[in-house]
Amino acid sequence: MTPVLIFVYNRPKHTQLCLEALSRNFGAEQTDVIIYSDGAKAKKDLDSVNEVRSVCREIKGFGKIDIIERSSNFGLAANIISGVNEQIQKSGSVIVLEDDLITSQGFLKYMNESLAFYKNSSIFSICAYSPDIRIPDDYLYSTYLSPRIGSWGWASWREKWELVDWELLDFNNFIRSRKSRMLFEAGGDDLSIMLLKQKTGKINSWAVRFAFGCFQAGGTTVYPVKSLIENSGIDGSGTHMKSSNRYKSQITESIDSGKFCPDKTIKKEIITQFASYYSTSILRKLINMVKLQSFLFRLKV
Repeated sequence: MTPVLIFVYNRPKHTQLCLEALSRNFGAEQTDVIIYSDGAKAKKDLDSVNEVRSVCREIKGFGKIDIIERSSNFGLAANIISGVNEQIQKSGSVIVLEDDLITSQGFLKYMNESLAFYKNSSIFSICAYSPDIRIPDDYLYSTYLSPRIGSWGWASWREKWELVDWELLDFNNFIRSRKSRMLFEAGGDDLSIMLLKQKTGKINSWAVRFAFGCFQAGGTTVYPVKSLIENSGIDGSGTHMKSSNRYKSQITESIDSGKFCPDKTIKKEIITQFASYYSTSILRKLINMVKLQSFLFRLKV
């Protein structure tokens, strides 16, 4: 069984729900869990961070539990990149959760079977969350492919993870190319501007860099036709997510591994809907265009 990495910070109730749900998964008792508990960013967070750690120490139902308590605040991006780097070298593949993700009982089964099924392919990662898009009635598979990675309950392999350029060394060549930007945005028109914000220090996101790594490698991500993940963190309690009903999705308890789609199965209708799901408003598109053109102008000066 592939080990599960869980990244937690200062939300004890969310952490409790996450761990309890995972412990009810089929195969949980054979699964090793490594919890990365980030250190407090400020004194006001100390009590909640310590409460989260107490919750983690009490959890049972897994093969083995390791708790890595950071002595300082790494922040989500550095915590995930560092933790995955460390564990994926040991195990060859990892399954990753954050503290606000509630898994269906079939989550571990789906992830492990997908990692085995797609291992020797162009697939870059596996995701257990699926946005609420319409799957065509004539689509016969239990999974589909998208050019965009998913960060809510995901897995990958060492050889794919090591392809990611976390420093974005080729960013300027990419951002100058309209064709490259359009290809990247096949997964959603928010991606290029997010990468720009990452490069200019406006945000600190491991996920958009992982998405860019997938794009550069010509890879795709596997999604289930129905979600095995519910995000309890879209209640306004998190640092990076405002309260929203947008990401509610139809939940299932299992995915039929006998109907996994082959690694080259591209359904244009699904990809179009997927990209549209992450599409920005007309106003936001205009604002992003101005920001992009301003950056490109400065590159020429």
